[in-house]
Amino acid sequence: MTLRSLFSAEEGNYQDHLTPDRIGLAFGLCLASGFATAVGSMTPFLVKVANSKFMAFALGVSSGVMIYVSFVELFAGESVDEFENAGYTDVLAYRYSTLAFFGGLFFM
Repeated sequence: MTLRSLFSAEEGNYQDHLTPDRIGLAFGLCLASGFATAVGSMTPFLVKVANSKFMAFALGVSSGVMIYVSFVELFAGESVDEFENAGYTDVLAYRYSTLAFFGGLFFM
C-alpha cells in the first residue's frame, strides 16, 4: 500500500475507504497537526529575548514548508497524473513533470 493509495478515493465506493486504519491515520495526522500548531504558537513566549532574527528565521521556515507542500501536491498529485492520462509512461510522465516544474521556475 502506497501513501497515495491511502488518500485516494477514486476507485470503488467511498465507504470502502473508511477502514479503521485510515480513520486512525486521519485522527493521528489531525492530532499531530494540532500539536505542531500549539508548539509553534508557544515559541515566541518560550524565547526569553525578543529576537527579530529568530522570528524572521522561523517565519521563513514555516512559509518554505507551506510552499513546499503546495508544490509537492501540484507536482505529484496532478502534473504526473495528467501526463499519465495523456498516454505517457510513468517514467516519461515524471520526467516531463519535472521539466515543466523547473521550466516554470526558470521563467518566473
